[in-house]
Amino acid sequence: MSGEKAALIERVRARDATLVEVSVPTVTASVGDLVVLLAASDPLTREAAAVALGSTNDAQAVKPLRDAARDTDSRVRAAAVAALVMLGREALLPEIVKSLRSDDPRIVVGAAVVLGRVRERLVVPNLVEAFKTDDVSVGAAVAWALGQIGDRAVLPWLVAALGQGFAAAAVAEALGHLGDPRAVESLLSALSLDNSDARAAVARAWGRIAPLDEPLTKQVVGQLTVLATDVSPRVRLSAALSLYELGEGGASLERALEGT
Repeated sequence: MSGEKAALIERVRARDATLVEVSVPTVTASVGDLVVLLAASDPLTREAAAVALGSTNDAQAVKPLRDAARDTDSRVRAAAVAALVMLGREALLPEIVKSLRSDDPRIVVGAAVVLGRVRERLVVPNLVEAFKTDDVSVGAAVAWALGQIGDRAVLPWLVAALGQGFAAAAVAEALGHLGDPRAVESLLSALSLDNSDARAAVARAWGRIAPLDEPLTKQVVGQLTVLATDVSPRVRLSAALSLYELGEGGASLERALEGT
């Protein structure tokens, strides 16, 4: 990434961090050093340490990760639980999957977030089953997890949910992460929803789906150009960022940054 692009992306992150993928730094250190980093003041460092401990296959990491699972930061907690699953996959993964069937939406949401971090394709059928819900918070968490795992076999379920306007913003974001051009038409239809979060998610999704054929590219760029003038500052910024990532120049992004 060029210095100019990095600076622009950082300005976007400063305005709305949810529009830019959070890159957890790779930490290469001993288990002892990683445990020390779990107590760092920066949540991103603690999260990175938890992720790294999950790949050590060292029993010494278990107790510190259990402590980190009670961290004040939700991302660190989720990373720590996911790391524990990675360390004891045979014992813990089935328990997390079982939690998807809980009657408590909060438990289901937590399980989905952890499974999305573990990115185990074997649990996709379980997540699809959990997606058959009327609870929007559960639907949003499961859609996020499916997007993180990236199995394009779930496309029909996500497209159907988006068509019904269910958890639309999370579903549109998940479709973007799948990166499947077959989602473009359903994302176009979602623009009719009176939901600025959904429009923003659709705009960001288009920036992640590539490559598209020339007719679809023109259609997407045209829609993004319209969205770059949306009444919602967040939609404008999302659309301008996607236009920039699709190679349409930074003028719209500069205007969106100046106007938000």
